[in-house]
Amino acid sequence: MEAVLYFGDEKQTQKFDVRTDKMSTGAIIGCVFAVLLIIGGSIAGVIAVYVYTKKQSKKKEEDKEKLMDEDINVTAVQVTPNECELTAPVDLIITFEAKKPLVDAYWLLRFVFDFAFKKQLIELTKTAPQNFSVGTHEERFHVDKIDISAVKETTILNMGLLSASLFVGHDENNALLDVNMCTEISKKKGSNTFIRTIMNPLE
Repeated sequence: MEAVLYFGDEKQTQKFDVRTDKMSTGAIIGCVFAVLLIIGGSIAGVIAVYVYTKKQSKKKEEDKEKLMDEDINVTAVQVTPNECELTAPVDLIITFEAKKPLVDAYWLLRFVFDFAFKKQLIELTKTAPQNFSVGTHEERFHVDKIDISAVKETTILNMGLLSASLFVGHDENNALLDVNMCTEISKKKGSNTFIRTIMNPLE
């Protein structure tokens, strides 16, 4: 996306790294509105959008680096169904390589609504503690539904996060690893149905 700015007689072009092919209609409209704000002379609104986009890109790169932890290497992430109703069941498979033995390790799967601001968190499922030997392992998660009954619509429609955290021992404050999957949530036209699109952190 590109915007042309005029400062007196000087013409400047501002480019935005925005991929509209994976954005909801609401997100695209938001970006267009931001560009219109620039043309109208309000720079602050667009700067906020630009900074937010850069932060999102940086976060995705950081999350990918975390999956290459020196003790654990996540090699594959598969989540289904996708591009479906927000409350639909979730089936998640994480394949990882343990480079050292893990004792009393367990996974905690959560969904965070509006992870950038409100951070309203819902626990989805938790695995029983187990020991992992050195080598490759596969963890499977199944959730019957994501309950959104206690979440406001304004919170739902901000970027969400499906997060699988691996803990060792009994300290839930310090995860050994977080597999974070950014989730775009939009509202289906003409209905009250929310649609989720979960991003694979390895892609």
